[in-house]
Order: sequence, then C-alpha cells, then structure tokens
Amino acid sequence: MQDRIAPVKSFIADPRLSRLVLPALALTLFLFGISSARAQTDQMGQTPDLSASDTSAVNSTPARPRRHAAQTLGARKRGASAKRTARTAKTGEAELKALSEMINRYIQEGRQSQAHRRLDQLIAANPHSAPLHYLKAQVYGFEKKEQEAEAELRRTLEIEPNYLPAYFSLGSLYTNTNEPDRAIAEFREIIRRRPNDATAYTLIGMLEYKRNNIDEAVKNYRQALDVDPKAAIAANNLASLYADHDKGDLDEAMRLAQDVVLRHPNQPGILDTLGWVYYKKGLYEQSVEQLRKAIAMDGGNPVFRYHLGMALAAKGDQEESRRELQIAALLDKNKVLAKMESTNEKGPKVKVNLEEPAPILPPAAKEGDRVGELREEVESAKDDERARVRRTLVDELIKQDRKKEAVDELRIMAREERFDPIGFYNTGNALARLGDTDTAIDAYRKAISQRQGSYARAHNNLGVVLLRQGRWDDAYQSLISALKLESFRYSEASYNLGRLYSMRGEVDLAIREWERALKVQPDHQDAAIALARAYAADGNPSRAVVVLDALVARTGPSSEVTLARREVLFTDTETDAGAASAKSPTSSKPRVMRVSTGSPRDDERVASRSAPRLVAASPSRPVSVDPETYVLLQRARESREQGRYEDAVKDYNRVLARLGGFFAPANLEMSFALINLKRDDEALATLQALTTKAGARYPIAYYHLGRLYELRGQTGLAAENFQRAAAAYGEINPQFLLDVSRVREKEGNVGAALEAMEAYVRATERLGGKHDWADARLAELRKKVALSTTKN
Repeated sequence: MQDRIAPVKSFIADPRLSRLVLPALALTLFLFGISSARAQTDQMGQTPDLSASDTSAVNSTPARPRRHAAQTLGARKRGASAKRTARTAKTGEAELKALSEMINRYIQEGRQSQAHRRLDQLIAANPHSAPLHYLKAQVYGFEKKEQEAEAELRRTLEIEPNYLPAYFSLGSLYTNTNEPDRAIAEFREIIRRRPNDATAYTLIGMLEYKRNNIDEAVKNYRQALDVDPKAAIAANNLASLYADHDKGDLDEAMRLAQDVVLRHPNQPGILDTLGWVYYKKGLYEQSVEQLRKAIAMDGGNPVFRYHLGMALAAKGDQEESRRELQIAALLDKNKVLAKMESTNEKGPKVKVNLEEPAPILPPAAKEGDRVGELREEVESAKDDERARVRRTLVDELIKQDRKKEAVDELRIMAREERFDPIGFYNTGNALARLGDTDTAIDAYRKAISQRQGSYARAHNNLGVVLLRQGRWDDAYQSLISALKLESFRYSEASYNLGRLYSMRGEVDLAIREWERALKVQPDHQDAAIALARAYAADGNPSRAVVVLDALVARTGPSSEVTLARREVLFTDTETDAGAASAKSPTSSKPRVMRVSTGSPRDDERVASRSAPRLVAASPSRPVSVDPETYVLLQRARESREQGRYEDAVKDYNRVLARLGGFFAPANLEMSFALINLKRDDEALATLQALTTKAGARYPIAYYHLGRLYELRGQTGLAAENFQRAAAAYGEINPQFLLDVSRVREKEGNVGAALEAMEAYVRATERLGGKHDWADARLAELRKKVALSTTKN
C-alpha cells in the first residue's frame, strides 16, 4: 500500500489532531470516489489499489436481468459468453476511465447538472452497473447531498456486494456527518471482505482516537502495521499516541517515527511527531531540529509552535521558548493547549503572557531592493495572484544566485492548498532542478492528485526524481502509470523506464523499452545511444551502428553520437555471458545484460544527472528462446505492465514449463507479479530459486527476498539479503543500506545498524547529496551504541 498523506479538514477543527497524519482518501468523498471508480469495470469488478491489491475476492460479474429463471446454458454457450466478457472487459475499463475523467471535468467546471444528465442516461441503459451508480454517488457527495449519495452507494452494493470503494465512501460520508459508529461499521466490513487492508484499520484507529478511545486506536494502528509494516499513517499516529499517552515504549515510538520520516521527510505532521518523541526522550537538540522543520512548512499550527517552545525551554533557550509559546497561544483559537499540558510530564513549565505584543514582522523592503518589493507583493496579493507573484520572486532569487531562498519559496508554493495542477507540476520541476527532490516529489504528487491521477508528464517526472533517490519500486510505479495513461506511446517515460531496468540488471527489459521509445520518437538521441550501447554490450556492434547511423540520418551529427559510435566500434567489449535473457525471433544474437544509459533532458527529465553504468556481475552463457516462447514472455510482460497479474503469472509459468522450470528473467518478473498478488510464499520460493542459480546476475532479487523475510519477522535473513543487495548496488543506489540498518536495529544489533547507516551517509555524499534526517539518525544510533557499551 502507498499511503496518501494529507490533512483532512473534517478532523482539523482540533489542532491537536493535525499532528496525526490523516489520509484524504476515505474522508473526502468526491476526490476519493472519482479516482477509485476508474479502476472499476462492469465485467471485472476490480478494486483500486488503496492498500494491498487483491482482486480474488471481487471477481464476479454484476447481475443481469433474467429472462427465464429456469434457463441454462450449455458448455459451448458458457465458453462463448466468457470470451465475450473477456473481450468487453478491456473496452469497459477504457470507457469507464474516459467517463470518470469527463465527470470529473464537469464537476471542476461547476457543471454538476450535466454530469447528472450524462450518468442518468447511462444508468437508464444499464441499470445494473455498479460503477455508474458509484460515480453518481460521487457527484452527490461533491454537492454535499448526503442522503442521495448514501442511496446511490447502497444501490452500488446491492448490485455488487464486493465493490469495496463503496464501503470506503460510505465510511467517509458517515465520518463527515459525525456518525462514527456507522463509519467504523463500513470499514469493518472492508476488513471482513479483505482482511489485509491496512487502510481500513488505520481509518478505524483515527475514528477511535477522535472519540478518545485511545486503547482502541492503538490496537487498530498496530493491526494496520501487522498487515503492512510500511503503513506510514498508522506508524506516525501510533508513535504520536505512544508519546502523548504513555501507551507504548518511547524507543518503539522513536523507531516508528524515524522510519516514517525516512520515507516522507517533507510532511510537517510527521516531522512534529518525531520532534515530540525526541523531546519525550530527552533528546532536545534533535527535537528542536525536527520541530523547526515542521514549522518552516506549517508555521500557523499552534501545536507545532507549542512543541518547539517546550523543546527550546528544555534546551535552555528561554527567550526563544517564550516567543514560540506566545505565538502558539495567539494561534490557539480553540484553546486546546491547556488540555495538552496534562500529557506533558517532561520538560519545564513555561507560562505564556497573552498581554505581550505579537512578534515583530520583518522590516519593509529597502528602496531598490527588487526581492524585498516582490516579498511585499506576495504578502499583499490576493489568493489567485499570490502564486504568480511568488513565481516571479523565485525567478528573481535564482537570477541573483540566492538558491537557498528560492528553494524556501518553492517549498511554500508546494505546500499551498489551491487547485493548480500545472503550477504544482512546474514547482516540482524547479525544485528538482535546484536539488530538493523530497519536496519535488510532494509537488508532483499533488499535481497528480488534483488531476485524479491523469497527469502523465507529472508521473514521468516523479519517476525520474524517485529514480534519483534510489527508490526503484516507487519509480517503476510512476513510470508505468505514465505509460498507461499514454497507451504506452510516451517516449520519455519509456526511456526512463529503460534506465530503471538497466540499473536493476534487467537489461533485456531495458532494451525493450528503448526500442519502444524509438518507435514512438525516432529522433530520441538518448534512447538511441543507450540502445546502441546495449546492442554492443550484447556482442552485436553492427546492429548498434545501424541504430546510431539512423539517428544521424534524421537529426544530423552530434558530439554525443560520435562518441557513442567510437565507443561501439573501438572499445573492446567482451561478451557478457551472464545473461539469462530472451532473444527476439528477429534478433541476430542473444541479448546480454551490460548497459550504460544516457542522461535525461528538458523538463521531463528534470535535469537529472547521467545514470551510472551498470555492468552485470558473474557472467554465464547467454540463453535464447524459440519464437513461441518469446511471444509468451512478451505477453506476460504486457500483462504485468497493465496490472493483470494473474494473467502474467500464468504466462510466465508457461514460459518456465517450456524451458525446464528455470529462466532467470521470467523467474524474476514472475516474483514481482506474485508479490502484487500477495502470494508471498510462492514469490519467496521463486526468488530463492533465482538467487541460488543466478543471484550474482540478478542481485535485485536479494532486495525483494529481504522484504519478504522482513514481513515474516525473520530479521536475520532479511538483513543478510539486504546486505547482498547493498554490496551489489552500493555505488549506484545506497538506499539498500537503509534497509540493512533498519533490520539490524530490529534484531538488536545496534553496532551493525550504525555501521550500515554510516556507509549510507558516505555513499550519499559521494553521489553529491545528503539528507538532513541522516544526522539525527546517526546521532541516535551512536547514542544507543554508547549505552550498550557502557552496560557491557
């Protein structure tokens, strides 16, 4: 599951709750509904990826009117009907996606009546379509017509009882109408039908906290984490409850909060949680550092200000503490800070004098100070003009080489609450170019969310910055989403996905993507150079030259192409015999996995650095396949790309059956499909077989083995496999060292956890970057090592 992290206005009436990270998906009915409905079809009945994808429980076809109760169909007719259903499923999915986008557009333009008319026409023609009734409910939800929305959602469930988004939306509706018992009942129904749904547990935990059932909230957050250890919302909120209500161990709270900050470093509520946990632990320096970051992102939150004031007081900075606590009191419109004192047993008590004047504002701009003038314009601008003026300010700051100030302004823009998907997309591009990839990721995700997922360029750029961070799984999802939105005719996304495959050692797939990029855009220079180098490394330099010559014929000569041509012709490229990859029936030689990639360009590659070359280890003899097997393999790959994991697994198994039970690319790719299907035991067995025979050739398999072992609680085996992945990819992607550090700490080996974290920091610095949270993590681990040494 990928958590959607955003504040929910329904709960923010009490500022104490704003530190609990609240997902918007279940509590904003309209926004959740349209995006979810896209994943639904009449025939397939699939559920959206709100947590763990599992379509096995919702695989029925909605009921149709019966002409004769006793009518039966023979085997031949049933077979024909099944084929028709299979053919129409794809059409239904595409049509529903288009319809969802149209309804969304109507609503954004204020044409709700037109949305209703269109849906009414379709429902009249197909009254037993669950997705249509569900979309109708979303329009009512946007209009705040709760009774009508509820009726449509109930009708949806009458038609298709396994249509899980309807339960989520009913829970949303009852939450917004202040009926927590009914909301919880809907989320419980989701769990009954899909027991591994971490999102439902998390939402129940939030509702229980809202009505002060702290023990029940803790219980449900723990259950969410049992189902999905990476459920960030549950982990953050549980750490917060541990810190505020003494419901758990503070060391566990710190581990949870640190892990969430590692994955979501730009969420103020998450940073505040970690800062407050540090405060409760007596780590005041680290506490102040995290709380300052939270306030930089959300300075109007009284709780954040209060926490910073308390941490400063404990640290000994009385003057600044008094100032922060005064600001907190002035912001505390709902008078909740006094209630919070009962949970604050550590740190000095500092009284706030409300009679004192408010903090002094920055001085006015000096004459001739263009930046100062623009800052004043920003402060006085109306909401619809502020973003434009701030963009002008950013341009001026960059012009004056004041990069840090420009990044600060862009961060403010990225966190504003306004509907401006193009603006957030451009903000993400600027942040990525200036090196703030964490905030760029948030900006791209906001742009994507505001377009209900239909923003291919933002998906592509998000994939690029995630790739830059070494978050390969997340990058894959973003790039595949970009390609799906463009019917796999998006050359830039194909080029970047090829880079990802190359880095992971799946160069057969990389070649496939670069070939696809050139089919769509024959003059794509970087894709052509990457493909040529791949062919040359495959032992086929003549084919590489053909690719480069064709590019020169289209675009003219360039120094980059000349260099690549010289490399292809005159570099002594030894045949890498380690590829267990499929050979196309039209290829002259089997492919091997040794590829260098090009560099991204323009805004769609977000000024990313050139990708490092990945040379596969442990060569072995290349393997080619017959044409029929090749077709099966390509069909399996297409199914996996489209999210049809059951179909993919069937075709991968057919490939393996034709090749004696083992074919490394098929084994690896099938394991990914099995993981998506939550068939973890089969995935584990598949990966174990792969690492036994070709682990050095496909070291990414060790990472996925580590994840599976960690989910099982086998931290020793998890650490061992993460370590192997880190050894293989350390110079390319130090992210694996974070996994090593995390599981080593879980198993009690703090020294090894510190060693891995230090290695991560060194590798990150060598690659030209460093994250602020890394220092706090290092300090905490060093403290733990010192304590363990003292005890011994």
